[in-house]
Amino acid sequence: MAFGRKKLPGPPREYTAEEVREMFIKHIIAMIGYWNGEGNSNVNPNESSRYKMEGLVHSILVTIDGGCGGIPAFDLVCKPHPDDKEYLKSQEEDWYPENVVINDCQLHDLYNAIIRK
Repeated sequence: MAFGRKKLPGPPREYTAEEVREMFIKHIIAMIGYWNGEGNSNVNPNESSRYKMEGLVHSILVTIDGGCGGIPAFDLVCKPHPDDKEYLKSQEEDWYPENVVINDCQLHDLYNAIIRK
């Protein structure tokens, strides 16, 4: 049974937001164990902390991008505080746009390109 495709009792139905959040968080927890070299992981537990953290970040971004079997892609949406724009303008500073999806690309590929510069 693939992650995210579990069969709950009763007729097939859409997952609730709470169920999706819990599945996502449990997947992240499983990836922490994997990148720490636990269980059936092929990651050497003696690898550097940096190597393991970079691997974990990559895996999280792959999950968000929809590249993890059984888990759909998720959008990351910029949601600044409603007062930010006016305040930052008054401070002559730049501000973040509202409701912009920042992952209209493969974030894990972008991450790899940036980290390897």
